[in-house]
Amino acid sequence: MVFRRVTDEGQLFRLAETLKQDFPYSCTMHNNLLFHARRLCSTGTFYVLDDSPDSHVVMWRNNDVASQFTVHCREREVCQLQKALKETPLVDWHGNLHIGCSPHYLLGPIKEVTHHLGPSLGSVQGHTFTYHPHLYTQPLSQYAMDSPLETIWRFTQKIPSVGVYLDQTVVELGDILAARNEEVPVSWIASSMYGALGMLRTEEDYRGMGLASLVSRVTARLQASQGYLPHVQVNINNTTSRDLFTHMSGWRHSHFSFMVSTDFTNIKYY
Repeated sequence: MVFRRVTDEGQLFRLAETLKQDFPYSCTMHNNLLFHARRLCSTGTFYVLDDSPDSHVVMWRNNDVASQFTVHCREREVCQLQKALKETPLVDWHGNLHIGCSPHYLLGPIKEVTHHLGPSLGSVQGHTFTYHPHLYTQPLSQYAMDSPLETIWRFTQKIPSVGVYLDQTVVELGDILAARNEEVPVSWIASSMYGALGMLRTEEDYRGMGLASLVSRVTARLQASQGYLPHVQVNINNTTSRDLFTHMSGWRHSHFSFMVSTDFTNIKYY
């Protein structure tokens, strides 16, 4: 067997800790490992190389669709990954193939593998921005840098998702409450189950007020406080989000990433 299944939570935690060494390229896989280790989601199964216990080659495969997976490895391990993918029976190369976000140095090698084993694939490139809490040390406030924003931050479930609501309550970051079902935020951002920050949206009447920047910073801080590696992936053509994260304190453009698929109909970057 080329790949060996990672079976218990302890192994998932240790693997996530190992992949921290590959920051920033490992952010998405690292966070996904923590989501599963903490039983926050169970969408897929993780595999490592059976004969190379010290390798950083990791594959996540969708439990329900064998043609949907993502991979990570260090740049010097690309040949190991290619060999394993060519030999593994775990992937359905003739299904609706979708390979999740990976660092730029894997695009050519993955396309080379799929050229021999599966259908013709398209790819979409994106920017990856990573959050560095030490670069932004001011209080989280939109209107005054020396006092909290007079709005309440709420997040849902256990993975940070944050919204700004029309509420005058002053709330410290550590005391954020969960929103009630009937409450609708005017600006919000959510963590995706794959590891990166997901959809960011601000209602039209509230744009231009800096709320998108605010919810992004709050969510990133919450993620970082829970041991995640906050990052966001932005489509190469999404100039609005690209400019937002380029000029936002605490965020850095770290690398380019890509997705590969036979059908991008329902698959989108930030």
